[in-house]
Amino acid sequence: KQWYQRRVAITAGETVEGCPFDDPRIGPHFKDGEKKEKPAASEFGGNKLFVISDNDGSLDMDPVEEVSKDSLNSDNVYVLDSENAVYVWIGSGASIDERKNGMSYACNYLAKTEYPWKPITVIAQGKENAAFNGAW
Repeated sequence: KQWYQRRVAITAGETVEGCPFDDPRIGPHFKDGEKKEKPAASEFGGNKLFVISDNDGSLDMDPVEEVSKDSLNSDNVYVLDSENAVYVWIGSGASIDERKNGMSYACNYLAKTEYPWKPITVIAQGKENAAFNGAW
């Protein structure tokens, strides 16, 4: 019964007298109360645009030199890495493989960056929203 009362008190956030936080078996399971320093986020280096295409027979994601909305070709899928989000733009003439794999290519790309928590939005050609248009 005494253990249960202590457990309820700890769960409720109250201080329990005699709780063995110095015990090496128990103490490490509790935070030390100090905030950890987060590394400073690097500055955004500008939009990056990648094309996902199987035109050469294999499905690849390659960087696009000119990052502009004019670079989008309706026969491919594109990944736009902007400051606040990542967009997967699906052209109306994109192949089934390009359409199926666009999101996974974007996720794999993000996982290798310093900001893997960015949201990913899929945009179909002709259905572009204000956020996508403003990202350019």
